[in-house]
Amino acid sequence: ERLPASENTGPVAEESRHINLSLSALGSVIHALRHRANHLPYRTCLLTRLLEPFFGSNGRVLLCVCVSPEQRFAQETLCSLNFADRA
Repeated sequence: ERLPASENTGPVAEESRHINLSLSALGSVIHALRHRANHLPYRTCLLTRLLEPFFGSNGRVLLCVCVSPEQRFAQETLCSLNFADRA
C-alpha cells in the first residue's frame, strides 16, 4: 500500500508499513528461490519464517497480484507488477 496515497496515519500507517516490509521480504525469498541462491533470507520477517516449510524442495509457490484497469490506479498497478516481476 502506498502510504501517501492512502493518507493513513497512526496505527493504520504503522500496520501498512509492516505489511509492506513483509511483502518485500517475501519477494526477496521468492527471488532467491527462483535464482537458486545459496542463502535464502527466511529470517527477515515473521511472514517468511512462517512460510519457510512451504518453500521446500517439493513445494510450489504461486504469487497472485491484483491490478486495476482504472487510470487512477495506474501507479499502484505498475508497482504491483514490478513487485511480481522482481519476485
